Amino acid sequence: MNDFKRFLENGTARTELFVLIHGFKFRLLGKGISDVKDVLRAEHPNADIFAPELPFARKPLCLQKAESIVAGLVAAIDELVADRKRSGGKYISITFVGHSFGAVIARKIAIIAFGEQMGAGGDRPAPFEPEFAEFREPRTWATSIQRLILFAGMNRGWSVSSAMDWLTSVKWSISQLFGEFVLRGKPTIFAIRKGAPFLVQARLQWLALMDQEYGPRPDIIVVQLLGTVDDQVSPDDNVDYSVDLIGENERHSYFYLEVGKSNHSNVIEMSATGPLETALARTERRKKFLIALNESRETLANKSITREEMADNLPPKPDPTVTDLVFVVHGIRDKGFWTQKIARCIKKHATLDQKFESWTESYGYFAMLPFMFRTVRQRKVEWLMDRFAEARARYPRSTFHYVGHSNGTYLVAQALQDYPAARFKHVVLAGSVVRRDYDWLSLIQTNSQVPRVKKVLNYVATRDWVVAVFPKALQPWRRFNLGSAGHDGFIQGSELGPVHQINYIVGNHGVGHEEENWDDIAHFIVSGTAPEVTFPPFSKLQSRIWRLVGNCSVILLPVLVAAILLVGIDLFLWTGLLCPLASILVPSKSTLCLDLTPLQAASRTIVPFGYFWMVYMFTTRF
Repeated sequence: MNDFKRFLENGTARTELFVLIHGFKFRLLGKGISDVKDVLRAEHPNADIFAPELPFARKPLCLQKAESIVAGLVAAIDELVADRKRSGGKYISITFVGHSFGAVIARKIAIIAFGEQMGAGGDRPAPFEPEFAEFREPRTWATSIQRLILFAGMNRGWSVSSAMDWLTSVKWSISQLFGEFVLRGKPTIFAIRKGAPFLVQARLQWLALMDQEYGPRPDIIVVQLLGTVDDQVSPDDNVDYSVDLIGENERHSYFYLEVGKSNHSNVIEMSATGPLETALARTERRKKFLIALNESRETLANKSITREEMADNLPPKPDPTVTDLVFVVHGIRDKGFWTQKIARCIKKHATLDQKFESWTESYGYFAMLPFMFRTVRQRKVEWLMDRFAEARARYPRSTFHYVGHSNGTYLVAQALQDYPAARFKHVVLAGSVVRRDYDWLSLIQTNSQVPRVKKVLNYVATRDWVVAVFPKALQPWRRFNLGSAGHDGFIQGSELGPVHQINYIVGNHGVGHEEENWDDIAHFIVSGTAPEVTFPPFSKLQSRIWRLVGNCSVILLPVLVAAILLVGIDLFLWTGLLCPLASILVPSKSTLCLDLTPLQAASRTIVPFGYFWMVYMFTTRF
């Protein structure tokens, strides 16, 4: 943003500043946010208007990090305020107006402006990302922020949904795969994929900013304008209702206005001139924008849609009496019914001064083959953290804990790396697929008074062949980010903790969450006390067969994959579909070109396709 001043349009008195943040690819959506700018200039001729063109305006494949874009904007506003001060003036009022992706950025700028929130003893409930290290202290202009006006704000982000029409779903799915596998998840638009770190961090930081426990709540009016035919942002896709209800004695600050005859893109098209057939719609948008821009809280309350009118779609009101929440997350090839049973056991062990709630929602069946792809696993991490943010809004005074099995262990480990605001006091891992060298101590021994993790309990099984064969085989390659902690244990693990390790629990991959261990798991979650290791029921020795298989898995797994592929190729050639090629590559199979009897033809069709079907079922259901 070195040339940001070319995007500044000066007014006359210059006591007000309006910052306009456009949406993604706004150049491809007609005039973009220029209509909003024209209405602002007519309403506030004395104000300065800052409407920067962001890196993703002209480049659909923009790869710049959203955090860097926000940091550049905050620095630019710093300079604008300083420049205004040098000329003997001051911005008394600052208003942000954002559209779609720009609405999320606008909210993030306001968050950064008020600095990183601090609790008693230096606790940071929602730490800033590294890109905002120089902005941890409040900006001088933060208290001048009066309104956030958000057009079709993607508060919870986008996702490829079954609710989309088939063509849109195909386009988004292909684009998502290209962004994940070719561009390795770097496109800027991925910053607002549902559950992405940038988006979840913003939601958690906004919750901390509006929480009176960390200081006076900023007196900001937030107005969300959403089109009646917007097919990208759901009406109930706003965590803000929960945020607004945290401070019961505070004046309401969040308002939702519905804009008729408008979709996600054209909700910002409000010019006084244009096609006759859209005149009424443009007038409606302009009218609603002016209400959001100028009206008082009382008027906004009368004209906005209330929480009660949407009560059938929104989550329950925040419950500050809940002291503890435990996430119980299943693994791959698992329906996860056991999660609810462990959750009930944990609640039974709660002490009189604890009120436990649980979160046992399933992310769906997850097979072995897609599990191998880091980008696919990342979607599940984002799923977890989207629920984490929702849970934080619902239980604002709660301490979070975690019980995970298999892929569930990966989710919590990766979330703690990707999301600075992720925090779980007690963590139980069973059938872990996390790398052995995972650095738990850096999360436990933190400078903050409240560490991000306090204690870990890891069950190492005697016969966990799943971890021994698959994740362990991929452990030497960091790109896969998988490991054998459920088979070999963590390097930092010990019987005394704080990374408590059980060597060994008798059983296979699923033994850690079996009924015999529920009481031990519950006791650890509630009190942090690890189970006493006695022999039996635990074992001093691990299965020699599976330890040997695990040690050889780095060779066995590629051999297994190669064998499956070679058999498939051989059967495909045997069908005769590639007769000329088969005769060249495999002369002994030259008889493929001869006439076949009906029975032979049938067998050469059924057998190969039966094999391909079995491989398909194995890779997608196993």
